[in-house]
Amino acid sequence: MNIRSGTAEISAEAPAQLRTIPDRAREITRIVKRLQRIIATHVEGAVKIRCPLGLPDVLAVIAALEAEADGLSPASHLSTGEEVSTYLRGGMYEELVAEPSNIFHTTQVSDEVVRYEALPKDFWKECLTRLRNGLNILQKR
Repeated sequence: MNIRSGTAEISAEAPAQLRTIPDRAREITRIVKRLQRIIATHVEGAVKIRCPLGLPDVLAVIAALEAEADGLSPASHLSTGEEVSTYLRGGMYEELVAEPSNIFHTTQVSDEVVRYEALPKDFWKECLTRLRNGLNILQKR
């Protein structure tokens, strides 16, 4: 499905050869920083209502995102058995799960056409792995 607008084209499904992401490492770093800001906002909000979200909560939300990316149910990762913390985890998850469709990378198709593409699933999973690994380092300290 393509939506054309002037010289730009938005593509939900592009051929594999067009989905190569230039400077992959830099793009992953950019996206992980964006995800970290979203997480920080949720953690700060939880502190304000005196129901803090800790590192285990954040890692559980990332596990839920990874499960969803693999076509599995995220529910078991989000439930804590406690209503407020389950709600907070769910809110963080809902915001983060929308990110692959909110972040675009561009592919120059021709001199006149730039294609804006949503993140491919394998790239999204790579970003989640980098995010989780960065948090695991904090957990070991």
